[in-house]
Amino acid sequence: MVRGGGDCGIDWHDQGKLTKKQNSFEDLASCAEWLIANRLTHPNMLAAKGSSAGGTLVAQTCLNMRPELFKACVLEVPFLDILTCLLDSKQPLTMTDYLEFGNPVQSKEIYESILSYSPYDNLSQKEYPAIFIQMSLNDPRVPAWGTLKFIEKLRDFA
Repeated sequence: MVRGGGDCGIDWHDQGKLTKKQNSFEDLASCAEWLIANRLTHPNMLAAKGSSAGGTLVAQTCLNMRPELFKACVLEVPFLDILTCLLDSKQPLTMTDYLEFGNPVQSKEIYESILSYSPYDNLSQKEYPAIFIQMSLNDPRVPAWGTLKFIEKLRDFA
């Protein structure tokens, strides 16, 4: 189970938000490692899928942290450029997102924490698994420009 979800109660959710967000990424990587170690799958057959903030989880874990564990990732309207969005309080859900991610304008610790796991900010030259990205022009929660910006940067490394 990945900390930060609501299915195990409030304390479980709180262990995967704000400056503890890294726990979520490590949990997903640990789940993949367990599946592989127990021979339930192989990295050549493992894929992960995430939508919206779940797209953040999948993109950061599968692309930036542990790409060797995954053959593919599916990102459906993913939240990928977190820092840029949260630096602009005029974005539709920024104030609500501060509850989950924190306010990088008011706290250097929060700024650095978000920078450390923002999928866009952590792309680098490496071999990535196959990626399918779906975006929406009409989703007020995840701006299309963030997805397009991510794709453009990703192509720079191809």
